[in-house]
Parts: sequence; structure tokens; C-alpha cells
Amino acid sequence: IRSGRELRQTVCWQKSQMVFITNIPFQMSEAEISSWLTEGGAITMLQLGKDEKTARRPGWGHVQFATAAEAKAAVERCDRREFHGCVLRVAPCRPYKRFQLELPEEVQV
Repeated sequence: IRSGRELRQTVCWQKSQMVFITNIPFQMSEAEISSWLTEGGAITMLQLGKDEKTARRPGWGHVQFATAAEAKAAVERCDRREFHGCVLRVAPCRPYKRFQLELPEEVQV
């Protein structure tokens, strides 16, 4: 049986329009990311992380879609796909949850 908080978190996640992207290649532009993700839906916001000291991108960002269904489709279509030689990870933003990725088998020790 789920607690009230767990149930609220599940409902929030199912309705979430935000996704988290990581392992973004440094040379990949915002326009490339946007066109790569818009195959499944309209993006309403794209925000890439930025190191305040160096002004470089650390390789992650958040994307908001017009609907939760479009965000879910983007995760299903784009997660673990290669782009510019890097395997990008795309996951739904879950409230109160820390994002954690599994390493590919060839990288695990």
C-alpha cells in the first residue's frame, strides 16, 4: 500500500511535462537538441545547465513539453540514443526524487 506522499508523487510524475537530459555532448547546440526532441511533440522550454565560473555547459538540461504525453513519448523515443558519439539519457523529472542512471554493462566494474 502506498502512502499519501508516494501516491501524490506518482500522480505528479504521470502528469509531468518536464524531462531531464544528461550526457549532452559539449558541441551539441540548443537548436540540435530542440530538433532532436521535437519529433514527438512541442517544446515549450529548453534550459541547459551552465557552469557559472567557466560559462561551459556541464552536459545536462531540462526540457518542458506542451503535454505530459509528449514528454513521455520523448523519454521512450530518445533515452539511450546516440548523438555526436555520446549516448544521451532522457528521463522524466520526478518531484522529490534524485535522478540516478544505470551505467552500461561495458562500463560497470
